[in-house]
Amino acid sequence: MSEVLTTPAETGQLSQIRTILGVYFPKVNFNCSTDYKDDYCCILIGYTDGISLTRVKNAVKGFNLPPDPQIQKRGVKVIVERKMSQRIKNLIQGEIKTVFAMDHLPKEDDWFEPIKGPVRVYMNKIFNMRDFE
Repeated sequence: MSEVLTTPAETGQLSQIRTILGVYFPKVNFNCSTDYKDDYCCILIGYTDGISLTRVKNAVKGFNLPPDPQIQKRGVKVIVERKMSQRIKNLIQGEIKTVFAMDHLPKEDDWFEPIKGPVRVYMNKIFNMRDFE
């Protein structure tokens, strides 16, 4: 792609995304940045704990746009990443211990028979389904 006439940062899309996230999820601290790959401007959104990943992706999905080489316009990809804090890991491990009547707090790498895999996999499933505000 040759010279790009406008970028999402110049047209205010990143600013609009920050505004939407602030309105819908005022208690969550989002880190936003941009990166350029191929014919796309990637808007990167990261946060720890907070609301579910699905809710954030739904709030910003309208900003994804394909590139238009005929008018030399980049596309936009919004990439959202949610991380789990140690506090939430401890909380989920405690819930697992209580719900499954375990005699000790499970470690992330411990085998977990109900899912036939490590506790970490189950923790990630719980984390991905729930809000943690």
